[in-house]
Amino acid sequence: MIPLSSTERCRSGQAGFTLVEVLVAVALVSLVLTALYGLFGGLSQTQQQLRDEAALYHQARVLCDRLARELRSVLPPGGDDGSRFSAGFDSRGNPYLQFASLSAVSPGAPAGQAIAVRYALERLDRNAPATLRRYARGLLETRTAERGLRVTSAILALQWRFHDGIDWRDDWDSDRDGGLPQRIELRLSLQQADQPLHLLTAFDLPLAGEQD
Repeated sequence: MIPLSSTERCRSGQAGFTLVEVLVAVALVSLVLTALYGLFGGLSQTQQQLRDEAALYHQARVLCDRLARELRSVLPPGGDDGSRFSAGFDSRGNPYLQFASLSAVSPGAPAGQAIAVRYALERLDRNAPATLRRYARGLLETRTAERGLRVTSAILALQWRFHDGIDWRDDWDSDRDGGLPQRIELRLSLQQADQPLHLLTAFDLPLAGEQD
């Protein structure tokens, strides 16, 4: 057997050491890639949650903007012209709000015509989120829309409250209560992936102060 020279022994040792380094490097790269995958996966999930939340906020903002515009020019109720202001619960226990406004819009109705508006919660399954729909027609028209416009969905809870100048009330009837409330409060709970989104806003009715 021919003995190895010192140079050959050194090269043999270096080759074995380099193989260990490669294995360690591969393991480290795998760990880093796994960590990066988890990080980017978490970021992607967070981004999706933020997009979903932004979409819910957008729906709520559209609803609030529309309500604020319509309620600023709500008509004081009077007679049998359909301008009655009422709010409460329908036969299924779902909340609704109806009024007449000069700034509301209804398809096919002439500009500037008073519009009868009704916001009604539609819940097909008691265990599923509900949808808020808006029904609108000209105040002097007799027709009613078969399917209202969907304003916002994923509603877990919706509550209207009405201030009469002294106390808050859960319902309102202009025939019974004599005119318009001073302020309307809206509470919304919208479904999210992790936890509900709770919103609270209020609307003043400028024409309420002009009632006799």
